[in-house]
Amino acid sequence: GTIRTTNDQNLVLQWIPAAALPALHAGLVEIELGNPDVTSINDVVSCPGMDYCSLAITRSMGMAERIRAHLAAHPESSDGFAERLGPFTVKISGCPNSCGQHHVGDIGLTGHLAKTPDGGERPFYSILVGGAVGEGRARIGKRLGRFAEEDTAAAIAALARVYERERQAGESFPSFVDRVGEKRLSAIAAEAAATAPPA
Repeated sequence: GTIRTTNDQNLVLQWIPAAALPALHAGLVEIELGNPDVTSINDVVSCPGMDYCSLAITRSMGMAERIRAHLAAHPESSDGFAERLGPFTVKISGCPNSCGQHHVGDIGLTGHLAKTPDGGERPFYSILVGGAVGEGRARIGKRLGRFAEEDTAAAIAALARVYERERQAGESFPSFVDRVGEKRLSAIAAEAAATAPPA
């Protein structure tokens, strides 16, 4: 067989004999590469962020983990939520360089630092919604606003939940964004961020 990497930080294994698939899958699970959540909201794409990149402004890999943990910890966004939601991309860049492709995710985040009243700096993320890339559907996400790092996961979960509840049959997230509008989605994200429990 062959292995190919994808621009969504996944691996594609091709030309594997059918008889070898069970052993291959067991081996992948053993090394924690047998994740069934590919292309779901749980399959967050992130650049290395401050953990490994000298250009980064925020810890984007940490934010990706924070999003997954938030979704798992809340009943309304766990228990089959990813399956009900269907294909859904969350992409994070730890700076404006866009290595995480945040501008083309269903939901995209780009990291910023903002001054605090005491003269320090604090990480924030701009949330973009409705980005897409693919055959005949390339578009850059629309910016909803800037959110404190600790409130961002709650805002993302709220946006995904409202999409799950209110989408029309077969409606993609970018089409949902167009129909519902940035103003309402921004208000939903802001309310979720304001009521998020302390991290």
